[in-house]
Amino acid sequence: MIRNLFVLFFLGISFPIIAQQAKLTIIVSGIMQEKGIMEAGIYHTPENFPQTGKQFRVKRIPVNTDTVTFTFTLPAEKDYAVAVYHDTNKNRECDKNFLGIPKEKFGFSNNVRPGWGPPSFEEAKFPLHKDTTIYIHLIKMFGN
Repeated sequence: MIRNLFVLFFLGISFPIIAQQAKLTIIVSGIMQEKGIMEAGIYHTPENFPQTGKQFRVKRIPVNTDTVTFTFTLPAEKDYAVAVYHDTNKNRECDKNFLGIPKEKFGFSNNVRPGWGPPSFEEAKFPLHKDTTIYIHLIKMFGN
């Protein structure tokens, strides 16, 4: 009897501690070259967005169609922002010109277009409460 009460008590306080999870699906379109790698980075803090190497989660998928789909399982009830880029030459970085402008196609959640620099976390963030699908269309500065 006491053992059963202990188990019920333990289970009762453990369930609220377990974080809810949600599936985030990211569908990336606007791919003009079916080669290279697409990288998607998930960010959950404004300080790191959109710095490569500072992502909360990251995945890389070979590009062999005109649309790439990523799936992440993340803690729910948080705000996230996503940055993607098409690494056509597979060098694991978004190549930039001498002014620091990306030469490879990229995109952000909410399809935010950058101005004089990357968008802020506030512009790109979205809440994740349940399984969600977002769509990102790649852009290229000074091009299509």
